[in-house]
Amino acid sequence: MRVPLGRAHGTRLVIVGGDGLVADNRVGIPASDVSAELTGVLLSAAGALSAAGAPSAAGDERRGPAVRMLPTPGLPAGVVAVHEDLARAAGLSGAAGEDWQLLEQPAAVAASVVLESAADALPEASVKQLRGSSALDGQVFRYEPEAGEAAWLYVDGVPYRVRSVADGSGDPLTGLLRIGAGTTVHLFLPGNRTGVDVVILADCSGSMSWDDVLDDSDVGRLGRRTQRYVTRMHALKRALHEMADVRLSAGGRPTRLALVRFTKASVPVFPRAGGMADVGDESTIGEFRAAVGLLQPEDAGTDIGQALHHASELLHRYGNPHNERLVVLVSDGADWAEKGVDATGEMLAATADPVSLMEELNRSLGIRLHAVGVSAEATFWPWWESHHRRSTGEPHVSIVPNHALLRHLVEVGGGDPTRIGGTDVLMEYFGELGAGVTQTVGHPRTGRLPGPQPEIALALSRSAATATDARRGELAESISLLYSSCVDASRRRIGRPLYRQTNDTRALHHIGQPVRDRSNFAAWVLDVHKVFYEQQESALNSPRDKDSYPIPGVADIIWDGRLFRIHTMRLETAHDTVGRNNKKEAEQHQRMVGEVFLAHTGRYHLPDDDEAGWGRLQLGLMEDLAGMLTDIYAVLNAEQPPTPTAAEPTPQDGGFVPAERTALRVQGF
Repeated sequence: MRVPLGRAHGTRLVIVGGDGLVADNRVGIPASDVSAELTGVLLSAAGALSAAGAPSAAGDERRGPAVRMLPTPGLPAGVVAVHEDLARAAGLSGAAGEDWQLLEQPAAVAASVVLESAADALPEASVKQLRGSSALDGQVFRYEPEAGEAAWLYVDGVPYRVRSVADGSGDPLTGLLRIGAGTTVHLFLPGNRTGVDVVILADCSGSMSWDDVLDDSDVGRLGRRTQRYVTRMHALKRALHEMADVRLSAGGRPTRLALVRFTKASVPVFPRAGGMADVGDESTIGEFRAAVGLLQPEDAGTDIGQALHHASELLHRYGNPHNERLVVLVSDGADWAEKGVDATGEMLAATADPVSLMEELNRSLGIRLHAVGVSAEATFWPWWESHHRRSTGEPHVSIVPNHALLRHLVEVGGGDPTRIGGTDVLMEYFGELGAGVTQTVGHPRTGRLPGPQPEIALALSRSAATATDARRGELAESISLLYSSCVDASRRRIGRPLYRQTNDTRALHHIGQPVRDRSNFAAWVLDVHKVFYEQQESALNSPRDKDSYPIPGVADIIWDGRLFRIHTMRLETAHDTVGRNNKKEAEQHQRMVGEVFLAHTGRYHLPDDDEAGWGRLQLGLMEDLAGMLTDIYAVLNAEQPPTPTAAEPTPQDGGFVPAERTALRVQGF
C-alpha cells in the first residue's frame, strides 16, 4: 500500500472482539487491497496524518503500536478490522469521525532475540511454553531501547520483555522488527529467579599476552574518551571482576561457580580447595577476585577439548542437580580446522574433537556452552599494521584471533551467539552473567493463523449502521438549512419562494428519521415528496413549463433526474396505478424503479424487512436531494446581468425601485 489507510482517505475502522485472525496486533485488511502480509503501525488522532493528508513526522509513528496487516477474506474494500484490545492500546474508540491511520512500514527480520519472562515461573516452564507456542512466528514489534521504553511480546497471554535483538552479524537491531522462521529465540533467566552452576574456562595460552584489545573506557581531562590497547588477559580479568560486582549486588538464588585456567592442561583456581563454591556473600566474592588476579599468560598452546571435559566433570560431581549447568569458554581462538573428507573413518579421542564432545555434553548432561571471543580480526589487523608490520612482517597464525571453533561450539552447545570484541563486549557479557543466564530456546514454532472470527460480520453491520446514522443526521441538517436558504434567496430575487409552505409542518422535520422497513420508507418518501415536489413552484412541476420560471438554470436542475427518483419511489411505495391501461408505461415505470434500487442499494429488490437495504436507499435519495439543493442555491445566488435602464420600472408605473441596485452574492455551501 503506497497510500496510508485511514479516515482521511475514506477507510472505515471496524473494532471486533473474540478469538480469530483479527487478534493481538493482527489487523485485517481487504484481500482485494493486498495479497500478502504487511507490517506497519496503527496511529490514533495524536499521530495520524492531517485531513489534508500531510505526512506525519517519524517520531509520530513511534506513538502507535506495531501491527501485522493480514489479507482478510470477506472484508469489503474500504474497511479495516482491528481487535478491541489493540484499539484500546492505540487509544481508539471506534466512534464516528475519529481520526486514525494505518501506515505500512517494513520490518527488519531479527536473526536472534533475547526475551525475559515477566511471570514468576520456573525456567523449565518458560522454555517449554516458548518451544510449544506458535505465537512468536511472524510477530512484529518496535524495539527502541534508547527511548527508554520497554518492548513486550505476549506468548499465549504471558508477557515477555525484549532484552536485545541482533542481526546475522551479531550487531544490535532497533526500530520496527519481525521474528521470522529463522530467528533464534533465547530466554534470559534472572539470577534472582534461578540458580546456576557455572564453570569459567579462561584461556591462559601465550597468545593472551598480546595487547591488541581496544579499551575506550578511560576518560581524559576534558571528558573525552581516550583509546588505548590492553592485553587480552587484562580485558578478561577486568570483565570477571565486573561479573563479581553484579552478582554480589543481584542476590537471589545461589550460584555455584568454578574458575579454571587452561592451556594444554586445566588447573582450577577457584575455589582454592577445588570443586565448586556458592557465590553470593562478600567473603567468597573476595576469594574469587583473588583467584582472578592469579591468571597469567603462559608460554603454552591450547587444548579446548580437554578443558571442556574438565568442566563437565566439575559440573557433574559438584553441581546442584536443580541448577542450570553452564560452561563459559573465554579464548582468543585456536589454530583449528573442521575435519575434512580425508579424516572420515578416523578414530579420534573425544577430547580431540571438541565439537562432538560439546554436542554430547549438551545432549546427555544438559550442559550448555557460552563462548566469548577475546579480540577480533577486525581490530587485530589495523593494530598489527600500525605496531608490528614494519618490524615483524606477517604475524604467526597462533596469535591471530580465530573464533571459528567458538562459533561451532556454541551452535551445538545451546548457548548465546558468540561474543567477540574488546573490553566493552567482555564486560557486558559477564555483567549479564552476574545478573542471570541466557538459554537458547531455538527457532519459533510455525503455526497456521486462525480464520476470521464470526464477530467481524456483526461488527461490520454495527459499524455500517453507525456510519449510516451519522451520515443521515449530517444530510438531514444540511437539507433543512439548504431548504430555508433556497426559500429566502428565491423570495428576495423574484419576490416569491421556491417552495410553498406545506400544510404538514412535521414533514420537513421527519426527513432525518431512520427507516427500518418498507413501511417506514413509504412514510418517509411521502414526507420528502410533499415538501420538495408537491410544494415547489408550479412552473417547475413539468419539464414542458420549465422555461416559464424566471431564473434560468433552476428548472434544468429540478429535472436532471435527482428529484424524479424521489417522485418515482413515491409512486412505487404508494402502489400507484401507473400504466394501468398502458402496459408499455407500466414497464417503463418498473425499469425506472429498478434503476433507483440498483443505484443506491446494488440490488433490484429489497425484502420488506431489510433494514440495511431500505436505510441505504434512504441515504442515497438524501444524497441526491442535498446535491440538488446545493446546485439550486448556487444558481439562485449567481450574479445577474445588469438590467437596461429603459426597461426599469418606475414608481409611476407601480413598480418598486430599490434604493441601491446591488446584486446579492452569498457564498455557496
